[in-house]
Amino acid sequence: MLAGLLEYLQREGTPQSAKLATIDYTQFGNSADTSASVPSSLTPTQMSASPIVDCTYKLYYGGTHKRPDGNASRTVYNARNQPLALVPEGGKKDVRNAVEAATKAQPAWWRGGAHLRAQIIYNMAEKLQARRLDFTRHLQTVWNCDTQSADSEVDRSLQLLFYWAASCDKPSLGGDNRDMSAMVFQEPLGVLALLVCEGATGLGLESLLRLVVPAVSNGNTVVVVPNPEHPTIALELCQVMDTCDLPSGVVNVLTGDINILSSALVSHQEVRGVWYSEGSPELGSYLRWGSAHNLKRVWQVPSGQLCREQAEYHATQIKAVWVPGGQIFAN
Repeated sequence: MLAGLLEYLQREGTPQSAKLATIDYTQFGNSADTSASVPSSLTPTQMSASPIVDCTYKLYYGGTHKRPDGNASRTVYNARNQPLALVPEGGKKDVRNAVEAATKAQPAWWRGGAHLRAQIIYNMAEKLQARRLDFTRHLQTVWNCDTQSADSEVDRSLQLLFYWAASCDKPSLGGDNRDMSAMVFQEPLGVLALLVCEGATGLGLESLLRLVVPAVSNGNTVVVVPNPEHPTIALELCQVMDTCDLPSGVVNVLTGDINILSSALVSHQEVRGVWYSEGSPELGSYLRWGSAHNLKRVWQVPSGQLCREQAEYHATQIKAVWVPGGQIFAN
């Protein structure tokens, strides 16, 4: 009964989903942003006296790093507006490939059990801790921040991983009928699209994991579109996922124009839900409009501490098994 009432309630403080009259929804995401042109010279920022080796970033889906279908790249800049790296420009074909990989991986990821998912998330935290210095330096390079701020971002990310690893195998919902006439279960939605919008709070690592970890800990597989301003943080995190026993296709990362990628994701029939961070009212308005055609769940993930029950509600669906115990049905 209580689970059913949640469908008609809205959490206090949730922004109203008002339609923005200035958006042409039919043309949203049809053309790419060409402002990120390739500069004449791209010199990575050197953090030490060691020789610099350029890192070739690729899309990450199906458990491997792949070049984009269009073989295009875009330039990303650090906080000082200096060229930082070239990242792949994903397109609609890459979205289809990533969703196909996520759809194929989801049943086995759910059947593996909550304890296995907890162990893998623990392992992810351990691998992130082992590369703590690398991520601290990368955050400093991207944001031009001090060491203390970068360390705090990594600390919060580790705490988030440990929290969800410890809680994902602890059931929080059971049947509320005392006469046992029904058993209530939580099952994952399936494939979720996670969008980190421009202007998201923090330095990028925690805001990314705030979307990814709650979704996968509940048995879903995800297709992630990181912050288009600073996507290298997510691409660096993919190297951690390569070494933490995460099955292929559970987490897939696509970089590129967020409007084009979100348009392809929201129209894909295999994507069951869309989560996006605060920061882009126009994108949020389009996602709510586009999801109405195929009845996707759309959730704007709030900033601050994420409530476990709230994340479970948006990551799972309720299934009730009715158990007729002694009832007599007329013929």
